[in-house]
Amino acid sequence: MFALRFAFYCLLAATLAAAPPAPAPHKPKLVLAIAVDQFRYDYLTRYRSEYTGGLNRLLTKGAVFTDANYEQAPTVTAIGHSIFLSGAFPCVSGIAGNEWFERGAPGNPGKTVTSVSDDSVKLLGGSSEGGASPRRLLVSTVGDELKIASGGKSHVIGISLKDRSAILPVGHMADGAFWVESGRSLQFGVERDATTLINLVPIDQLLPYSSRRVAVAFAYADNRGEQANRANG
Repeated sequence: MFALRFAFYCLLAATLAAAPPAPAPHKPKLVLAIAVDQFRYDYLTRYRSEYTGGLNRLLTKGAVFTDANYEQAPTVTAIGHSIFLSGAFPCVSGIAGNEWFERGAPGNPGKTVTSVSDDSVKLLGGSSEGGASPRRLLVSTVGDELKIASGGKSHVIGISLKDRSAILPVGHMADGAFWVESGRSLQFGVERDATTLINLVPIDQLLPYSSRRVAVAFAYADNRGEQANRANG
């Protein structure tokens, strides 16, 4: 009996050793992460018949999680954006809110800061707002890990209406973060990324969109439509 069992295990080991190696997993050329503020899960089912484009493709060909809650408090946007692609809760990430009071050095009364405010950097576009960076984020994101794994060859970019939602999800090693300055113009990122940003998106191509205030006009039109719906409803 022992000899038969020994022979079986030897044959199994030889079979496994002779098996061809598993093919390397396919590496996607593009990873697109989208966060929609205040978009509850039930909107996916409530308005399912209206989705015929990108959301329909995600629902039919993607993975849909019906119970994917982040157990953090408070549920403000900066915390959600910092968890989104890092998996780290506020006690680990250092992002405890949209803004908070930061104590200063002895003799310094301290001041209120935002989750991304950073006076040590300078924005490439706009003029009225201070610097912004992911300096207060204490963990890495998917974008950071992609940069490390590819030796810096991957491109990582964040785009949003607000600075914190453009900066926090993409992390520390991103090529750039783009957002709309409060009702004025498009920001092009932070000073340390100037060369990379210009190579990725020529500034002369962005300036016409910035001067036209496309995002501001869209938000105004959307708000007027909402007011009209309320008046008719």
